[in-house]
Amino acid sequence: MAKTSDAMKIIKIIDKMTRTDPELEAMVAEASINAEVAQLIYDCTFAHFKRERGINA
Repeated sequence: MAKTSDAMKIIKIIDKMTRTDPELEAMVAEASINAEVAQLIYDCTFAHFKRERGINA
């Protein structure tokens, strides 16, 4: 559970830093979206790789 706690601390720090800077806040939001898209692409690619090789799990 330490990872969740650490993540929440990091989120609070980033929120505090970006709250006063709209440009920085927009950059963080864009980076978050890019990270989500990258994860989706990775997940789809990995799923395709597993299907091609008949790997379950």
